[in-house]
Amino acid sequence: SAPADRHAAPGVRDTAPLGETHAHATGPGQAGQQTEEAEEAQENEAAEASEASEPAVEVDDFDEFDEQRKELAVPLPERPGAQPFDLQEYEQRARGGPCFVCAFLAGDPAYRHETVYEDEHHVAFFDRFPTLPGKLLAAPKPHIEHAVRDLDEAAYTRLMLFVRTVALAMEDVLRPERTYLLSLGSQQGNAHLHWHIAGLPPGVPYHRQQYHALMAENGVLPTPPEETTALATRLRQAINARLQPGT
Repeated sequence: SAPADRHAAPGVRDTAPLGETHAHATGPGQAGQQTEEAEEAQENEAAEASEASEPAVEVDDFDEFDEQRKELAVPLPERPGAQPFDLQEYEQRARGGPCFVCAFLAGDPAYRHETVYEDEHHVAFFDRFPTLPGKLLAAPKPHIEHAVRDLDEAAYTRLMLFVRTVALAMEDVLRPERTYLLSLGSQQGNAHLHWHIAGLPPGVPYHRQQYHALMAENGVLPTPPEETTALATRLRQAINARLQPGT
């Protein structure tokens, strides 16, 4: 939808002279009240005129605006046990490097991920920068960028059934209070279609749930290799159990 016009004219004010506005007032008490009202009206008009004379703040450079936004941002509660995340380095890598899914599938060691499960068309693997325990990514193996228009009905259904199977296995193992499924990415970086599968542990305060729980700016969780490998094994077992006939 189109953005609202921030420079639209204010509502029409009563422009009648004060003398005409209060022409029917009589009595000393009413006259004093009229004087106070007139002074207040004049002060309001002067303030509005001053505001109108100030130039509107316009930022042509988005990067400059983003820096201003960061400076004005109110720090959110720290994620317990999380480590700081270098967002600038990550953005440079995402926007300037190869497709991270294709590089991972090609065996590039700089883009290595722990694979949890794959089939002919899809792959599920651990997020390298998890904000929640056991956070997973699921993606089609071909370089597809749009979740809707790049997939026909059959391919979209296969992908979503794959995502659901992995998410159910994650729930079997981690028993989250809520499971978040979302597809992000951008044509400017991380364009390869992928789904985030994130389980919210029980007991997380409300103000740390939902998008706060998913934002790396609030910190990422350490991922010791031995713990990652052990969790991957448990998830594979849960997936295989769910893929058995009759389950």
